[in-house]
Amino acid sequence: MKSKQISLFYFCTFSILCLGPILTMVDADPTTLYFQNQYHKAIDTMPNPTPDVETSYLLGLSYFKLGLMYMEIHPAFLSLARDYYQELNLLPKRIPGQARPSMYTIYYLGLTYLELEDYENAISALKNFLSQDPSKDFAGYAQCALGMGYYLNGNRSQAEVQFTSVPTESDSVVLCLANVYQRLRINPDQVTQIYQRLSSTFDLHRFRLVASLTSYQGDYNKAIKWIRLKSQVRNTNQLS
Repeated sequence: MKSKQISLFYFCTFSILCLGPILTMVDADPTTLYFQNQYHKAIDTMPNPTPDVETSYLLGLSYFKLGLMYMEIHPAFLSLARDYYQELNLLPKRIPGQARPSMYTIYYLGLTYLELEDYENAISALKNFLSQDPSKDFAGYAQCALGMGYYLNGNRSQAEVQFTSVPTESDSVVLCLANVYQRLRINPDQVTQIYQRLSSTFDLHRFRLVASLTSYQGDYNKAIKWIRLKSQVRNTNQLS
């Protein structure tokens, strides 16, 4: 049970860090409730099942946060994603002009398979997503997840290929990579380099990212320092 709770914690953390830009596309009301930690209210605002893929994913995350993964993850997210995944092969036969399911459904599916330790299906879904030419940042997130899938499936060489090809221009992508390294307990030197890179900026958003990363490293004193600095800078900006 404890291992499942740890796995749940890391999946939620990984999802929040790597999917933040996606989650902002979800309907404003449940999204606001979710980020206010009002998970029950967020769930109540979203029908189950919902036809909106991104909203369904947020619903699944809310259930994760409430510790209800094995009760609700399938009807809230996984079964919906699987339906869309199977329907991709049927799309050419459909009426022209019918809306195509979001390719990010496949990305979500890959992350869910990864959490459920179904690494073969996780790898297949993430490779499918990458083949559809997503944006550079989302490709980076998917490569992080794909590398983790290969690593946990015993294919260390392919994992290294994915990790080394992750684009490093985006701070959020390299933080995602550092989070994966932390979960797998590998490449501590690179994690330190990422920390040093992020700690060189005074952007408020990155204060939070650095605080998160240092807490993953177990350096809670540094995490507290960054959180306090963020509060000080925010207060100064409000007074100026």
